[in-house]
Amino acid sequence: MARARVPDRDPLTFLHQHDAADRRRLKAALLAAALAHGGLLLLAFPTEPMAAETPPKQRPHFLLETYVRPRPKPPPPKPRVEPVATARRVPMPMPPDPPPLVIEPAEPLPIALATHHDANPVPLPAVTIPTLPPPPATPIRVSGAEAPERIHFVQPRYSEMARKLHQQGTVILDAIIAPSGRVESITVLRSLPFGLTESAIEAVEQWRYAPPRVGGRAMPVRMTVSVHFSLD
Repeated sequence: MARARVPDRDPLTFLHQHDAADRRRLKAALLAAALAHGGLLLLAFPTEPMAAETPPKQRPHFLLETYVRPRPKPPPPKPRVEPVATARRVPMPMPPDPPPLVIEPAEPLPIALATHHDANPVPLPAVTIPTLPPPPATPIRVSGAEAPERIHFVQPRYSEMARKLHQQGTVILDAIIAPSGRVESITVLRSLPFGLTESAIEAVEQWRYAPPRVGGRAMPVRMTVSVHFSLD
């Protein structure tokens, strides 16, 4: 059997043909590598999902608070002080002197005196008029059952200073009771501080007693009055 004849090839042509084929395979390999890397990049860094997951930008919000300052209250109006009218003394004109009173003597009237002569006159009995002794110049001191009964009482006022300092005690007064039952005069025999003595005098001056009588006759009397101050 006869072998097929292989035509003779030029060595340069053979090298050129092999170089062109290698270049095509290299370009294909480079292109495949580039596509593979691009696919990996797309898988590792997807563009569209990232754009979708990126939250939208929000506009900043500003909270504006307004503080209203309260208006101060106006001061209360000052009380109006009415002017006090002062009394003025107006001199009164003196009345004119009255005309002199002239009394003319009247004519005497005739008086007829009746005369009666009784032969046997009856003597009238002697009438003795009792004379009362004059009232004493000074009031008589009384005490106990002889003292007049008090019919009106006024409570003495406790001063604020005496109450704070717990001041207690008894004010003793010597009082003269008029025949009308009013207290005429007061003499202090024992006093207390912080205005208690003055309070006792002010209260006793308003007391009223039954008209005092001595021996059945109304007359002024002198008696001792005690005013007690206690915080109990």
